[in-house]
Amino acid sequence: MSKPRVWFVDDLPSNLETFRKNHGHAFDVETFAKTEDVLERIQHKDYPDALLCDLFFFDSIDEARRAEKKLTELAQHLKQAALAAGVDCQRHALGITLMKDMSEEFKGAPPFPMYAYSSKAPYLFGQHEWEDVYKFGSKVLLKGRVPPDVERALILADIANAKNGPVRSGEPKQRSRAPIWVVLWAICAVFLTVIVGRLIRGAW
Repeated sequence: MSKPRVWFVDDLPSNLETFRKNHGHAFDVETFAKTEDVLERIQHKDYPDALLCDLFFFDSIDEARRAEKKLTELAQHLKQAALAAGVDCQRHALGITLMKDMSEEFKGAPPFPMYAYSSKAPYLFGQHEWEDVYKFGSKVLLKGRVPPDVERALILADIANAKNGPVRSGEPKQRSRAPIWVVLWAICAVFLTVIVGRLIRGAW
């Protein structure tokens, strides 16, 4: 059985490597450093089974590392931490832009689980940003807050639900089929009824 295809988008190579190390044995992991690379694949009808996207992207790896270091030192679950670190949350929240683009591409939520996967969002986002995350059909996983095996269990459950979920508009409905033993039992019952009926009438 092939592994579920899971894509992860993050601008820090260390985060991409950690995710692959934690989940590569269970998922077919593909990593991306830029949101536009993911959107291009989607536009070419190449879809994952699940997509995890960091929410903050910077102009360079060095800038991303500096912001990560500053925010780790300063963050006390308050938005003022971002201002003190000189980070413009709205300008760098390109993960939300990707979610918006995906929502437009699919005319609604994508046909696979999509996650806002961030460690900084809980103390950098206000109500408006969280409304956008949910509006575009994304779930939320907090990076580094739960053990990797719990993350995998959540992602696998969501993949299974997406594949077995309700039929989307424009797709043919699958006919429900009776189990094979029910069909065989029905055939035998009809056959026995015919034989018994003929015996009673003296046809045999």
